[in-house]
Amino acid sequence: MEKSVEQKNGINGRRYADLSNSSKIPFTTQFQGEIVWEDATILKTNPQPAIHLCIIDEALIIYYQDATINVRLKKTGEIKWSRAHSYLNEFQVIENNLTSMQDCGQLQLIDPNQTINNVISVPLFVDSYLHYLEIENKNIHFCINQFPSPVNSPDDPIIGPEFNYIGYNSDEKDIIWNYEKPEALITVLKYFPENRLYLVTDKNIHTSIIDSKDDKKIKTINCSIIKSASLSPDGDLIIVEETKEGLSIKCLSLSNENPLWQYNFKLSSVSLQPPSAITSNDIYFLHNNSLLRLNQSTVKWNLSLPSKPENIKFTVLSDESILISANQILLHISPDGKELSRMILPEQLTCRPIVDGEGNIYVAGSNSVYCIK
Repeated sequence: MEKSVEQKNGINGRRYADLSNSSKIPFTTQFQGEIVWEDATILKTNPQPAIHLCIIDEALIIYYQDATINVRLKKTGEIKWSRAHSYLNEFQVIENNLTSMQDCGQLQLIDPNQTINNVISVPLFVDSYLHYLEIENKNIHFCINQFPSPVNSPDDPIIGPEFNYIGYNSDEKDIIWNYEKPEALITVLKYFPENRLYLVTDKNIHTSIIDSKDDKKIKTINCSIIKSASLSPDGDLIIVEETKEGLSIKCLSLSNENPLWQYNFKLSSVSLQPPSAITSNDIYFLHNNSLLRLNQSTVKWNLSLPSKPENIKFTVLSDESILISANQILLHISPDGKELSRMILPEQLTCRPIVDGEGNIYVAGSNSVYCIK
């Protein structure tokens, strides 16, 4: 199955990351520590941390915490355009277009040249947040979180949170299917070969073939407290779960009621970045200030990193080496856990590194964007 451009180039653990929904990207780098370009021109009056990077063709897209989108030429760093995004939907790429939700419920699909290629009317509820959207002919499938409703008096019950998985016909402007549960969505993952969605909440995992339109065909996997989740290339779930005994990372398969394997550790600081799966049995995972490589329930190596856990972010490359941003440090680590190279930058890096097909590395913080080779 040929991967689309957004499946090749998106990272950050999103569903468009690649065919397996893992963090691995199909490029690598020979990291020399040379800055190709640096630009501190940020078109925002109140600088905020960069939290997502994405490459579409020759454009570098930077998404900031205040929902500002910054689009640059990846070869030179020249700014093409910048605009405010919406807090109503998360950053997503659909067929090489960025999604931007307007307050009136109009979802714009915008390409890197700032051309609005499509405008979709989405029936969002009040105080809801769009987690996932897919267009299939005239039908739109999307998932939303609804937040607790404000109360008018101390005796009023607090409603929510809950999520909805909705099928919507854009021609007839009619909801054709609505699956809802009183749970909060963490993420939505898609396994492309089976056209299957995994709706991951703080309590359970609900899975269904897209457009099944049948609640009875949705399978629910009960969990304790889910911290993060990702998919392996084989479509198995890798989840980090908090229990009374502590934390565990486990591999779950739809064909088996029990975990395929499980690794337990003491309750402590754990990254919200999901594990990255090379295979269902071979996992990269952040715990405290260390990056671990697990083979099933066995630790192959454990690398201590010079940063607090919340400031560490990693990206797995095609040769299974890892790029890591840790505070101001950019590291390149070999598949066996050895440091290949490092570089200290003048500011804290706030998003995961990304690599293009030429091996150039892109990183960003609150004030600057860097292209490094």
